[in-house]
Amino acid sequence: MPEHPSIVIVYRDYEIRPVKHSLMEFVADKDQLKVYKREAGIVSPATRATVNQDREVTLNSALILSKFCEKEGDDLYDWTRYRKESHAPLCFKVGSRL
Repeated sequence: MPEHPSIVIVYRDYEIRPVKHSLMEFVADKDQLKVYKREAGIVSPATRATVNQDREVTLNSALILSKFCEKEGDDLYDWTRYRKESHAPLCFKVGSRL
């Protein structure tokens, strides 16, 4: 697999390129991009930026980056934790039968 996937996500005037198989979340009502794993490159007509792991950016003319804590009130983290916890008892039952 190539290190740089050949995918470009176009959102308004921005081109977003996941780098090294990123895990990202778009929050459309806030014009926000969160990068959970790896990084993403953003290109707009006026500027460009690289958003690293555990960072978020508001997609506006300034492209201001900030750090976020994925464990505090984040929908994707909460969903992942819930899914993991709901499957744990099932995995334990199956494992104990083997």
